[in-house]
Amino acid sequence: MSLHRWVALAIAIAGAIAIAAGLYFILQNLERVEAQASSGDSVEELFDAFPELEQVWWFDNDLKGWQIYIEAVHPKTLHHLQPGQPYVFIVSGDVVVRGHRLTCRESRCLNIVSWK
Repeated sequence: MSLHRWVALAIAIAGAIAIAAGLYFILQNLERVEAQASSGDSVEELFDAFPELEQVWWFDNDLKGWQIYIEAVHPKTLHHLQPGQPYVFIVSGDVVVRGHRLTCRESRCLNIVSWK
């Protein structure tokens, strides 16, 4: 077998392993994603369902400034996440929230997403 065929075989095997790892991650988190999907876009319900969520930031165009949602702080000005709007999530661990994979390798991590 030529070197080119060995390289092609190695690439094919690496691709299959990556796909298998991705499927394993999806299956591992499927239950949590399904549980969240029934709760809609309510920020309060998301924070209740996913303890990894610590804060969510968004830009309020009317006030021309950044706003923050922290579960323990009242009053809350954000009640629902709007599709197409950008949000900054601070998380304490890896979590999949309504199809968004928020990752964290340290104690607190920032993830920017356009909400679906």
